[in-house]
Amino acid sequence: MICGTNEFQTKLKPVKNTPPTSRAPLVNRIFMPLILLFLAQLLTISKANGQIVRFIHNAYKAEYYVFETTDSSIANYYVYRTANPTEAIKEGVWYITEDPFMFRDKSILLHRVKSSANADMVVFYVRNPKNAGKARKKPAK
Repeated sequence: MICGTNEFQTKLKPVKNTPPTSRAPLVNRIFMPLILLFLAQLLTISKANGQIVRFIHNAYKAEYYVFETTDSSIANYYVYRTANPTEAIKEGVWYITEDPFMFRDKSILLHRVKSSANADMVVFYVRNPKNAGKARKKPAK
């Protein structure tokens, strides 16, 4: 008979099967870029001032009264009309929808008036989206 110890009688040391740890846990390494991405998207969305508008006939349901003019000197708002709702991302760029069900919750309800005295906005339509937005005051000489 052989005297000695066999492999079952020796104490086995525990083996670590985990990879070496990095400076930050995995949760923090993934979580921080997601927060930064969310904040960047939030800032981008908050800067988008484009409008989807719909003209209605009922003046009592309208949010704003609008007078459309062909004289740019009396206008206080310059508007560029776009054909695509995804292009309405800048202030003064309007996508005008005629469908009452399309963009029902997101559209601004406007009512056309016949006099600039009764209007909240006097609108002049421009051909270039760079010129759209609120009218700038001319400096006094």
